[in-house]
Amino acid sequence: MSAATEIHPEETSGTTPPHSTSAGEVARTTYVLDTSVLLSDPRAMFRFAEHDVVLPVVVVTELEGKRHHPELGYFARSALRMLDDLRVQHGRLDAAVPVGTGTLRVELNHSDPGVLPSGLRLGDNDTRILSVAANLAAEGSDVVVVSKDLPMRVKASSVGLAAQEYRAQQAVEVGWTGMASVDLDEGELASLWGQDRVSIAELRDPSGVRDLPVHTGLVLHSTRGSALGRVTADKQIQLVRGDRDVFGVHGRSAEQRVAIDLLLDREIGIVSIGGGPGRGSRRSPCAPGSRP
Repeated sequence: MSAATEIHPEETSGTTPPHSTSAGEVARTTYVLDTSVLLSDPRAMFRFAEHDVVLPVVVVTELEGKRHHPELGYFARSALRMLDDLRVQHGRLDAAVPVGTGTLRVELNHSDPGVLPSGLRLGDNDTRILSVAANLAAEGSDVVVVSKDLPMRVKASSVGLAAQEYRAQQAVEVGWTGMASVDLDEGELASLWGQDRVSIAELRDPSGVRDLPVHTGLVLHSTRGSALGRVTADKQIQLVRGDRDVFGVHGRSAEQRVAIDLLLDREIGIVSIGGGPGRGSRRSPCAPGSRP
Protein backbone atom coordinates (compact mmCIF):
# COMPACT_ATOMS: atom_id res chain seq x y z
CA MET A 1 0.00 0.00 0.00
CA SER A 2 1.38 3.38 -0.99
CA ALA A 3 1.72 6.07 1.64
CA ALA A 4 0.43 9.56 0.96
CA THR A 5 3.20 12.14 0.52
CA GLU A 6 3.39 15.80 -0.44
CA ILE A 7 4.23 17.65 -3.64
CA HIS A 8 6.13 20.85 -2.96
CA PRO A 9 6.78 23.62 -5.49
CA GLU A 10 10.31 22.47 -6.21
CA GLU A 11 9.07 18.94 -6.85
CA THR A 12 6.55 20.03 -9.43
CA SER A 13 9.16 22.11 -11.25
CA GLY A 14 11.31 19.07 -11.86
CA THR A 15 14.26 19.82 -9.56
CA THR A 16 13.99 16.63 -7.52
CA PRO A 17 16.03 13.67 -8.78
CA PRO A 18 13.79 11.79 -11.25
CA HIS A 19 13.49 8.01 -11.43
CA SER A 20 15.63 6.55 -14.18
CA THR A 21 15.21 3.51 -16.36
CA SER A 22 17.95 1.02 -16.98
CA ALA A 23 18.72 2.81 -20.23
CA GLY A 24 19.33 6.07 -18.35
CA GLU A 25 16.10 7.67 -19.53
CA VAL A 26 13.75 9.45 -17.16
CA ALA A 27 10.83 7.20 -16.24
CA ARG A 28 7.58 9.06 -16.91
CA THR A 29 5.01 9.23 -14.16
CA THR A 30 1.30 9.70 -14.83
CA TYR A 31 -0.10 12.30 -12.43
CA VAL A 32 -3.90 12.18 -12.12
CA LEU A 33 -5.10 15.55 -10.78
CA ASP A 34 -8.42 16.16 -9.06
CA THR A 35 -10.40 19.41 -9.05
CA SER A 36 -9.04 20.66 -5.72
CA VAL A 37 -5.57 21.01 -7.25
CA LEU A 38 -6.70 23.32 -10.07
CA LEU A 39 -8.88 25.36 -7.71
CA SER A 40 -5.81 26.04 -5.57
CA ASP A 41 -3.49 26.67 -8.52
CA PRO A 42 -4.94 26.88 -12.05
CA ARG A 43 -1.43 26.54 -13.50
CA ALA A 44 -0.81 23.26 -11.70
CA MET A 45 -1.30 21.36 -14.96
CA PHE A 46 1.96 22.91 -16.23
CA ARG A 47 4.08 22.11 -13.16
CA PHE A 48 4.91 18.44 -13.60
CA ALA A 49 8.10 18.73 -15.65
CA GLU A 50 8.66 15.82 -18.06
CA HIS A 51 5.75 13.72 -16.80
CA ASP A 52 2.22 13.02 -18.04
CA VAL A 53 -0.70 14.92 -16.51
CA VAL A 54 -4.18 13.37 -16.75
CA LEU A 55 -7.40 15.24 -15.96
CA PRO A 56 -10.43 12.95 -15.71
CA VAL A 57 -13.26 14.58 -17.67
CA VAL A 58 -15.29 14.93 -14.46
CA VAL A 59 -12.69 17.47 -13.28
CA VAL A 60 -13.67 19.73 -16.19
CA THR A 61 -17.32 19.27 -15.22
CA GLU A 62 -16.58 20.23 -11.61
CA LEU A 63 -14.64 23.31 -12.74
CA GLU A 64 -17.63 24.33 -14.83
CA GLY A 65 -19.83 24.00 -11.76
CA LYS A 66 -17.55 26.35 -9.80
CA ARG A 67 -17.36 29.11 -12.43
CA HIS A 68 -19.74 31.45 -10.59
CA HIS A 69 -18.69 30.61 -7.05
CA PRO A 70 -17.98 33.91 -5.22
CA GLU A 71 -14.55 32.78 -3.98
CA LEU A 72 -13.48 29.86 -6.20
CA GLY A 73 -14.97 31.10 -9.48
CA TYR A 74 -11.89 33.10 -10.47
CA PHE A 75 -9.65 30.05 -10.17
CA ALA A 76 -12.12 27.76 -11.95
CA ARG A 77 -12.45 30.18 -14.87
CA SER A 78 -8.67 30.62 -15.06
CA ALA A 79 -8.12 26.85 -15.28
CA LEU A 80 -10.84 26.49 -17.91
CA ARG A 81 -9.36 29.31 -19.99
CA MET A 82 -5.94 27.63 -19.93
CA LEU A 83 -7.49 24.35 -21.04
CA ASP A 84 -9.34 26.13 -23.82
CA ASP A 85 -6.12 27.81 -24.97
CA LEU A 86 -4.52 24.38 -25.23
CA ARG A 87 -7.56 23.08 -27.12
CA VAL A 88 -7.37 25.93 -29.63
CA GLN A 89 -3.62 25.43 -30.04
CA HIS A 90 -3.72 21.65 -30.51
CA GLY A 91 -7.24 21.02 -31.76
CA ARG A 92 -8.17 18.44 -29.12
CA LEU A 93 -7.40 17.43 -25.55
CA ASP A 94 -8.61 13.83 -25.42
CA ALA A 95 -5.20 12.82 -26.76
CA ALA A 96 -1.97 13.86 -25.04
CA VAL A 97 -0.73 17.31 -26.05
CA PRO A 98 2.77 18.60 -25.27
CA VAL A 99 3.13 20.79 -22.19
CA GLY A 100 6.76 21.77 -21.77
CA THR A 101 8.67 18.51 -21.78
CA GLY A 102 5.64 16.56 -20.53
CA THR A 103 2.08 16.00 -21.74
CA LEU A 104 -1.48 16.77 -20.72
CA ARG A 105 -4.75 15.12 -21.66
CA VAL A 106 -8.38 15.07 -20.59
CA GLU A 107 -9.23 11.41 -20.01
CA LEU A 108 -12.62 10.39 -21.42
CA ASN A 109 -12.16 6.65 -20.93
CA HIS A 110 -10.83 4.33 -18.20
CA SER A 111 -13.85 5.21 -16.06
CA ASP A 112 -15.09 1.67 -15.31
CA PRO A 113 -15.46 1.51 -11.49
CA GLY A 114 -15.22 -2.30 -11.53
CA VAL A 115 -11.51 -2.01 -10.79
CA LEU A 116 -12.33 -0.53 -7.36
CA PRO A 117 -13.50 -2.41 -4.25
CA SER A 118 -17.28 -2.42 -3.88
CA GLY A 119 -17.06 -0.08 -0.88
CA LEU A 120 -15.61 2.66 -3.08
CA ARG A 121 -18.07 2.32 -5.97
CA LEU A 122 -20.23 5.17 -4.74
CA GLY A 123 -21.10 6.75 -8.07
CA ASP A 124 -19.72 10.13 -7.01
CA ASN A 125 -17.01 12.23 -8.62
CA ASP A 126 -14.30 10.87 -6.32
CA THR A 127 -15.20 7.39 -7.57
CA ARG A 128 -14.87 8.54 -11.19
CA ILE A 129 -11.44 10.08 -10.58
CA LEU A 130 -10.19 7.03 -8.68
CA SER A 131 -11.53 4.75 -11.41
CA VAL A 132 -9.46 6.57 -14.02
CA ALA A 133 -6.32 6.36 -11.87
CA ALA A 134 -6.84 2.68 -10.99
CA ASN A 135 -7.55 1.62 -14.58
CA LEU A 136 -4.45 3.43 -15.86
CA ALA A 137 -2.38 1.75 -13.15
CA ALA A 138 -3.84 -1.63 -14.11
CA GLU A 139 -2.55 -1.06 -17.65
CA GLY A 140 0.97 -0.59 -16.33
CA SER A 141 1.30 3.17 -15.94
CA ASP A 142 3.19 4.55 -12.93
CA VAL A 143 0.22 6.48 -11.51
CA VAL A 144 0.16 9.07 -8.75
CA VAL A 145 -3.08 10.69 -7.56
CA VAL A 146 -2.54 14.35 -6.65
CA SER A 147 -5.10 16.10 -4.47
CA LYS A 148 -5.50 18.84 -1.88
CA ASP A 149 -8.34 16.78 -0.41
CA LEU A 150 -7.33 14.50 2.46
CA PRO A 151 -10.18 11.96 2.02
CA MET A 152 -9.29 11.56 -1.65
CA ARG A 153 -5.66 10.79 -0.78
CA VAL A 154 -6.76 8.28 1.86
CA LYS A 155 -9.07 6.55 -0.61
CA ALA A 156 -6.34 6.40 -3.25
CA SER A 157 -3.85 4.88 -0.81
CA SER A 158 -6.44 2.35 0.35
CA VAL A 159 -6.59 0.85 -3.15
CA GLY A 160 -2.82 0.74 -3.54
CA LEU A 161 -2.34 3.94 -5.52
CA ALA A 162 0.40 6.43 -4.72
CA ALA A 163 -1.19 9.61 -3.35
CA GLN A 164 0.45 13.00 -2.96
CA GLU A 165 -0.69 16.34 -1.60
CA TYR A 166 -0.23 19.30 -3.91
CA ARG A 167 1.56 22.00 -1.95
CA ALA A 168 2.75 24.50 -4.58
CA GLN A 169 1.56 27.98 -3.66
CA GLN A 170 -0.22 29.65 -6.55
CA ALA A 171 0.00 33.00 -4.76
CA VAL A 172 3.81 32.83 -4.74
CA GLU A 173 3.90 32.32 -8.49
CA VAL A 174 1.63 35.19 -9.47
CA GLY A 175 2.43 37.57 -6.62
CA TRP A 176 -1.25 37.91 -5.66
CA THR A 177 -1.68 40.74 -3.16
CA GLY A 178 -5.46 40.88 -2.86
CA MET A 179 -5.43 44.30 -4.57
CA ALA A 180 -6.07 45.40 -8.14
CA SER A 181 -6.05 48.68 -10.05
CA VAL A 182 -9.13 49.61 -12.11
CA ASP A 183 -9.92 52.57 -14.38
CA LEU A 184 -13.40 54.15 -14.21
CA ASP A 185 -14.87 57.08 -16.09
CA GLU A 186 -15.85 60.27 -14.28
CA GLY A 187 -19.54 59.40 -14.03
CA GLU A 188 -18.88 55.94 -12.59
CA LEU A 189 -16.56 57.31 -9.91
CA ALA A 190 -19.06 60.05 -9.06
CA SER A 191 -21.82 57.43 -8.69
CA LEU A 192 -19.60 55.42 -6.38
CA TRP A 193 -18.92 58.43 -4.16
CA GLY A 194 -22.59 59.35 -4.11
CA GLN A 195 -24.15 55.93 -3.59
CA ASP A 196 -21.31 53.97 -1.94
CA ARG A 197 -21.80 51.19 -4.48
CA VAL A 198 -21.80 50.67 -8.23
CA SER A 199 -22.72 47.53 -10.16
CA ILE A 200 -19.84 45.89 -12.03
CA ALA A 201 -22.25 44.86 -14.80
CA GLU A 202 -23.13 48.53 -15.43
CA LEU A 203 -19.54 49.69 -15.90
CA ARG A 204 -18.56 50.93 -19.32
CA ASP A 205 -15.63 48.47 -19.31
CA PRO A 206 -16.07 45.75 -16.67
CA SER A 207 -13.32 43.49 -18.05
CA GLY A 208 -10.71 44.59 -15.53
CA VAL A 209 -12.82 43.72 -12.49
CA ARG A 210 -15.43 41.19 -13.63
CA ASP A 211 -13.37 38.07 -12.86
CA LEU A 212 -11.71 39.25 -9.65
CA PRO A 213 -12.35 37.21 -6.48
CA VAL A 214 -14.84 38.55 -3.95
CA HIS A 215 -13.37 41.01 -1.40
CA THR A 216 -10.52 41.99 -3.72
CA GLY A 217 -9.39 45.50 -2.80
CA LEU A 218 -9.52 48.05 -5.63
CA VAL A 219 -7.56 51.21 -6.33
CA LEU A 220 -9.93 53.12 -8.62
CA HIS A 221 -8.71 55.81 -11.02
CA SER A 222 -10.45 58.34 -13.26
CA THR A 223 -9.42 61.55 -14.98
CA ARG A 224 -10.99 63.57 -12.18
CA GLY A 225 -9.85 61.70 -9.08
CA SER A 226 -9.41 58.35 -7.38
CA ALA A 227 -10.96 56.17 -4.69
CA LEU A 228 -10.70 52.84 -2.94
CA GLY A 229 -13.21 50.04 -3.19
CA ARG A 230 -13.65 46.30 -2.92
CA VAL A 231 -15.55 43.60 -4.78
CA THR A 232 -18.64 42.27 -3.03
CA ALA A 233 -20.26 38.85 -3.32
CA ASP A 234 -23.14 40.29 -5.38
CA LYS A 235 -20.73 41.69 -7.98
CA GLN A 236 -20.75 45.29 -6.83
CA ILE A 237 -17.90 47.68 -6.18
CA GLN A 238 -18.30 48.96 -2.61
CA LEU A 239 -16.66 52.23 -1.67
CA VAL A 240 -13.92 52.02 0.98
CA ARG A 241 -13.61 55.27 2.86
CA GLY A 242 -10.06 56.06 3.84
CA ASP A 243 -10.94 58.01 6.99
CA ARG A 244 -12.16 55.02 9.03
CA ASP A 245 -10.27 54.36 12.23
CA VAL A 246 -10.59 52.06 15.21
CA PHE A 247 -9.15 53.09 18.57
CA GLY A 248 -6.91 55.57 16.78
CA VAL A 249 -5.60 53.08 14.22
CA HIS A 250 -5.74 54.62 10.73
CA GLY A 251 -4.88 52.93 7.49
CA ARG A 252 -2.00 54.73 5.81
CA SER A 253 -1.69 52.71 2.61
CA ALA A 254 -4.46 51.57 0.28
CA GLU A 255 -3.92 48.00 1.46
CA GLN A 256 -4.25 48.93 5.14
CA ARG A 257 -7.42 50.93 4.54
CA VAL A 258 -9.04 48.07 2.62
CA ALA A 259 -7.93 45.65 5.35
CA ILE A 260 -9.57 47.77 8.08
CA ASP A 261 -12.77 47.98 6.03
CA LEU A 262 -12.82 44.18 5.67
CA LEU A 263 -12.08 43.66 9.35
CA LEU A 264 -14.99 45.90 10.36
CA ASP A 265 -17.45 44.04 8.13
CA ARG A 266 -19.38 41.65 10.38
CA GLU A 267 -20.46 39.61 7.35
CA ILE A 268 -16.87 38.48 6.79
CA GLY A 269 -15.78 35.70 9.13
CA ILE A 270 -12.06 35.52 8.36
CA VAL A 271 -9.59 38.05 6.95
CA SER A 272 -6.04 36.92 6.10
CA ILE A 273 -3.41 39.67 6.27
CA GLY A 274 0.25 39.29 5.37
CA GLY A 275 3.13 41.73 5.22
CA GLY A 276 6.70 42.39 6.19
CA PRO A 277 7.82 44.00 9.45
CA GLY A 278 6.51 47.51 10.04
CA ARG A 279 3.64 47.27 7.56
CA GLY A 280 0.82 47.05 10.07
CA SER A 281 -0.10 43.42 9.48
CA ARG A 282 -0.18 42.82 13.24
CA ARG A 283 -1.61 46.06 14.57
CA SER A 284 -4.34 46.52 11.94
CA PRO A 285 -6.35 43.40 12.90
CA CYS A 286 -5.92 43.87 16.65
CA ALA A 287 -7.88 47.11 16.95
CA PRO A 288 -11.05 45.93 15.14
CA GLY A 289 -10.81 42.69 17.11
CA SER A 290 -10.98 44.66 20.36
CA ARG A 291 -14.08 46.55 19.29
CA PRO A 292 -17.34 45.44 21.00
